[in-house]
Amino acid sequence: MPANAQFVQSGYDIARNEPKGEWIACRSDTGEDANFCRVTDPHGMVIYEGDFLPVYGMDPVPDSKLKVATNEEEKELWIDGPTADGPVPLIPLADGDVLAPIGDASSLASRWSNDPAALRRVQGR
Repeated sequence: MPANAQFVQSGYDIARNEPKGEWIACRSDTGEDANFCRVTDPHGMVIYEGDFLPVYGMDPVPDSKLKVATNEEEKELWIDGPTADGPVPLIPLADGDVLAPIGDASSLASRWSNDPAALRRVQGR
């Protein structure tokens, strides 16, 4: 993972004596007009990667603001995406934005306008 990767812990595996969670790294992808993000397991195995956009915006987040929120509050990082065949990662940023896979962002914005509590769980608030 790149130097800007953040580990988002979601628990602890006592039997293995190791944290549970994912490494997340994002960068601007000007060629795609999006943010490219990679999510791996604690050992570096890629779980998901692709182009992301903020849920409430159509412009990619600049690299200077791509800081993954890693506070201690539990976050809901994986949800059933509107367009994917299975769960998709949501990436909470330190400034409160949430990145979603590019094909799911606008559908999730609509979903969360009807259920703001679900958005707060993703943001860790």
